[in-house]
Amino acid sequence: MTKEACIAYCAGLIDGEGCIRIKRTEWALYRADRKTPGFHASIQVKMVNKNAVDFLAECLSGRVRLEKQQQPNRRPLYVWSITDQKAEDACILLLPYLRVKTRQAELILRLRSQQRQRSSHMTKVIGTRQFPNEHGTIRIIETKCLSDEYIAGLQTIYEESRRLNAVGDAAIP
Repeated sequence: MTKEACIAYCAGLIDGEGCIRIKRTEWALYRADRKTPGFHASIQVKMVNKNAVDFLAECLSGRVRLEKQQQPNRRPLYVWSITDQKAEDACILLLPYLRVKTRQAELILRLRSQQRQRSSHMTKVIGTRQFPNEHGTIRIIETKCLSDEYIAGLQTIYEESRRLNAVGDAAIP
């Protein structure tokens, strides 16, 4: 099978069985020193057929794990997933072949593009720290985190991803 055919097949699997989304992590729940949420690109496919998810891992990298049965009479699921840079790389490859999840892949690329400019947005001063130099002189250094505007931009992308991936009554046609 050619590389192009592999990528096209992977795109079909992800369009039909996958989830391309942006995850948000509230770091403050785990680390008191983190003041802003984290946003992560994620692509995942869950299937009972291990061969299909192994094929995804072979073509796009990532990992495969076995998920426990959710209910007694259900078969276990094999889960393939990739995040962040690997998800971005996969979206670049898959985008020409995606038909259903094109917008979700575009959002991942937009998120990752903004995240590459992250360091220029560390502008919000949230406190100061004291550091002594080798001579014992105390220097006061500002503690900074990401600006509110930058976080709001990532939040907008995240909310669009949630809207596109909503199921049930929350889904918008």
